[in-house]
Amino acid sequence: MTFDVLAARWVDDAELDDGMFPLPAAESRFVVEPLDGPAPQFTRATAVSSKIETADATRGLVECRRIVADVAITDQRVVISCEKYDKGGGWVGTPAAMVAANAVSAIRAARRTRGKVLVGHVRYQWLHTVAFLSLRGLIKVENVRLGIADGTCDPERPVALDLELPKHVSSAKVARHIVDRATTFWLAQDGVPEEHREAFWELSESEPVPRRSGGSEWMTYRFPFYLPALPETALVARARGRLTGGQPL
Repeated sequence: MTFDVLAARWVDDAELDDGMFPLPAAESRFVVEPLDGPAPQFTRATAVSSKIETADATRGLVECRRIVADVAITDQRVVISCEKYDKGGGWVGTPAAMVAANAVSAIRAARRTRGKVLVGHVRYQWLHTVAFLSLRGLIKVENVRLGIADGTCDPERPVALDLELPKHVSSAKVARHIVDRATTFWLAQDGVPEEHREAFWELSESEPVPRRSGGSEWMTYRFPFYLPALPETALVARARGRLTGGQPL
């Protein structure tokens, strides 16, 4: 079974809690783990998608557009959650027929997703790259991409999680905030080889990667060390709780 980063899960369903996905919670965004820390940063995403990225091709895995997803950047992971992730629609026909068909589709979508939440997370030990794309021309784009290695298959798959941010949110700022939290996470761990620890320290002290004016190039931070995404590499100790504090980005 491969790891696509995003999945629809029932609220408070802990039966499949192997650490690969967040647990949705009825009265908060998701079930908190001890290492999430007391002060997460929050932002929103208007679209989320996961894909396999290789030098030769890109293959989509999961994609949800025209949504309002919560994005929490904690002390140990980036968490995505969205209750209304299935909008329905996509019908083709006359304008009147499309209005009626889309209304029916939206009702069916609401029934399908009732009690379910679209969730996903990237733990910092899985991160090998954090990238951002910021375009400020006629078409404004603010995207963040988190790169991991899916270790649930052999050979490992390079998987990217893309977050499309609201136009007023700086993808460069969000990306750098994730890098800062991830390097802090790694520097607090025991057993990290000294050469990797020095590289994480240098990354934490480095200047933010500037947004490139013009063009459509992803600006990328690369991590010196990471672990493949597996249940064995996910943190095991957890406790239920509710996120408090935190500031919007």
